[in-house]
Order: sequence, then structure tokens, then C-alpha cells
Amino acid sequence: FEGTEWRTFPDGMGFPIGDDWEIVLRMHYLNPTQEELELPPIYQWYTIDEDTVTHLLGPFVWRYADFEIPPHSELTVEADCPTVAPTFIVDMMPHMHKLGTRFFASFSGGPKDGELFLDTPGYNPDGLIFSFEPALDTTGADGFRFGCTWDKTLDKSIVEGTGDNEMCMLFGYAYPYESAWSAMGVPDGACLVVGLPERD
Repeated sequence: FEGTEWRTFPDGMGFPIGDDWEIVLRMHYLNPTQEELELPPIYQWYTIDEDTVTHLLGPFVWRYADFEIPPHSELTVEADCPTVAPTFIVDMMPHMHKLGTRFFASFSGGPKDGELFLDTPGYNPDGLIFSFEPALDTTGADGFRFGCTWDKTLDKSIVEGTGDNEMCMLFGYAYPYESAWSAMGVPDGACLVVGLPERD
């Protein structure tokens, strides 16, 4: 199996890698065959001149955790997450497995309360990356909501994980760097929001 996927940003945008930082990649794949496959990925990274950066991006991830989908049922989960500063979102990549039928995100509070800015089929083996040009402006919102829907067709309960299990995650990049908020929602309605570490 061969394939490529590139992530690029608009001119003048990039994200920092500190001298004492490391890049950690955790990959898992859907095998559509009955054969055992060994897939050694190859990565290429490109740097840009820091003097050309007009918007320093911060990576973020939104994750819904601790869900359980009963056998032969449909489940929708949603988290409402407050933030403390406006963010400009450049791109988003929702991540679900093959039972996922919808990943959605909207503004929470403010004049655009409830307005969807992402509404996708949830699972696509070819990948789903959404870029915003101009960047999505969240100014005026109190936060964001995000969630997932699964159509359950198996004879067992499904939880967060790999294999037959599922995920509800969204990866993305935003600026300013200090306002790239990551979040984790759980079934009791709580949502933990955290920022990136300070740069040296």
C-alpha cells in the first residue's frame, strides 16, 4: 500500500519546535484486507525562516473521552468548552473510526451561539482536513461545542480505543500561539481546557 498526505499552511504561518522539544507521532490504520500488513511510515518535515512568520501557529486537539456505545445502537456525545481569549483557527482534522457518522463543532455563547463551523460525515478513509482562508475568527464567542455521532452495528459495547473501538478527536492549528486551546470533554458534561506551554 502506498499513499501520501501533506499538511501545508498559508504563507507566513508556521508553528515552533523548541530546542528541547520532540515530535511524537502515534499512528493507527484501518486494514481493509484479511491479511496482516506491516506499514513503515516515512515522514518529511520542512522548516521556514522565522523572520517570514507573520502568524505563529499553535497545535491543538479536542477529545471526547470515556464514552461507551451499547450494542446495536446510535450514540451522540457533545462537550461545551469555555475559553478565555479569541482564537483564529487555520485548519481542522476530525478523527473517528468506521462507525463514525458525524463530527460537528459550533460556537458557544455570543452572537454566533450554536452556529456550526464544522459538520462532517465523521469517518472517511481518505482523510478529512478542513482549511479556513481567512482563518475562522472565534472573537465574541464564550467558547466552542464539539461532538460525535456513531451508528453502532456490532454485538458488543464500544469504548474509546483502537481496533473495533472508536475515537472522537479533532486536531488543528490556530493563532495566536497562546490561544490554541486544547480540550477534553467527558460524559458528565465537564470540559477541561488547557493552553500550550510558554515559549522560551
